[in-house]
Amino acid sequence: MSIPHFPDVTTFEQFYNAYLDRTNPIRLRVKPEPTRFKLTKRKVVKKRIEEVRTDANGIPHVHVISPVVTKEVPDTNQFTKLIIAYFESVLGCNSVRRISSEGRFRPNKAHPNGGTWLPGVNNGIEDVQAIVNGRLVAVEVKFTRTDRMRPEQIKRMNEVKADGGVYFVAREFGEFQDLIKSIL
Repeated sequence: MSIPHFPDVTTFEQFYNAYLDRTNPIRLRVKPEPTRFKLTKRKVVKKRIEEVRTDANGIPHVHVISPVVTKEVPDTNQFTKLIIAYFESVLGCNSVRRISSEGRFRPNKAHPNGGTWLPGVNNGIEDVQAIVNGRLVAVEVKFTRTDRMRPEQIKRMNEVKADGGVYFVAREFGEFQDLIKSIL
């Protein structure tokens, strides 16, 4: 099986949209917006500071003291969606799954914080699981520079590898493609 290599995300987006058009004929009639994987997002660094002032006639107006300050940061969620789309379209994988390990909030009006947080039960589990050619492929997404593997994740990585599965950390799209090619 020959696996194509995409030099950038835009080229993959074109391939993925063509794949969606081939596999879902209704898309050709409906013509939805093409799928885009925007791998960055705007994050608020400093909130807008404002105050209400009144003019000479006593009418209140909002006066902005300092505007909102934002910066461009990596979007791990979009990168995870990109990896799942790659498994589905390029490798034809029907078993790819995103694994959620966060907990959940249980509301309780009697609690001073309005409720309690229940921890997740899947601590250390990888972000994406797929079965490719009969092997479990586990992908941990670490898209930002500061992301590090936690001890639970290292333990899970060793378990998957001991059972004959493939486990790797995806940090960028090109590196992810190279790792997939090396295991197939």
